[in-house]
Amino acid sequence: LFPRKLDHQAPFLLTKAEVARILFKTATLKVGWQNSFRRPTMRLAWILLYCCGLRRGELLHLRLADADMDQGILRINETKFHKTRLVPFSSSVREELRRYLRQRRRQSFPMDVSTPLLWNGRQGDEGGPISPATLTSNWVCACQSAGVFSHHGRTPRIHDLRHSFAVEA
Repeated sequence: LFPRKLDHQAPFLLTKAEVARILFKTATLKVGWQNSFRRPTMRLAWILLYCCGLRRGELLHLRLADADMDQGILRINETKFHKTRLVPFSSSVREELRRYLRQRRRQSFPMDVSTPLLWNGRQGDEGGPISPATLTSNWVCACQSAGVFSHHGRTPRIHDLRHSFAVEA
């Protein structure tokens, strides 16, 4: 009568070297006319997840206004349990954010403060935030390309970046 109890999957802790390999391999992700901004967007996504300990949903809901470049703080609105929190980031993350925003400006993507921080690389009505499915599929591609697999031979989950951040912090 009761649902079968699911086994708890222990987090896979990524090493700094594995994260570095994933970031390196992100530069080799395929780029097409529909996703011309894929590489810089995914690179920034992995950096924010690993260096700031964000949840996937928090990352996908960030707007340009949520990144305070002067103070080095991300404002996470309506997070888990409907709370808002401030997340500091390092000077190296600040430089990555600045590089991403410069590239985004050069591509003439919207820079209004209400637009999503992580842009899907499309112009016009099709432009907008990246989707959870896009984030996940790119994560799997980057991990496979970098040869990063869990003890069970699977690619790590995106949330494992948050666990790895917690251990490193």
